[in-house]
Amino acid sequence: MLTAGDLVRAPERHDGARVVLVGQVQLLRARLSTGEAAYTSFVLADGSGHVPVFGWGTLSIDQGDLVEVRGVFHASRQLGAETVRNTVEAAFVRRLRKAEQLPGPSGPP
Repeated sequence: MLTAGDLVRAPERHDGARVVLVGQVQLLRARLSTGEAAYTSFVLADGSGHVPVFGWGTLSIDQGDLVEVRGVFHASRQLGAETVRNTVEAAFVRRLRKAEQLPGPSGPP
């Protein structure tokens, strides 16, 4: 099974490969491409490294969630006017475990 570290260490070797990764969601953002297509981007961290991921539409995940991602790895991919590198285009993202909430107050004092 490939890891995020495998993908970023040898991106050309894995270009176009179908991947299944499990890791933690970091830097979660909802975005619009130049053509106004909505997509969600995040970084998946799995202990071996970090790999950028994007999925079309709005994904039902939160910052810090543990997720499974199934998709295709691209050494280079055009995303609207932007070229993204070493990225997984997710066809499927499933939350395995919700992010832990820190104890303490949840609102303003």
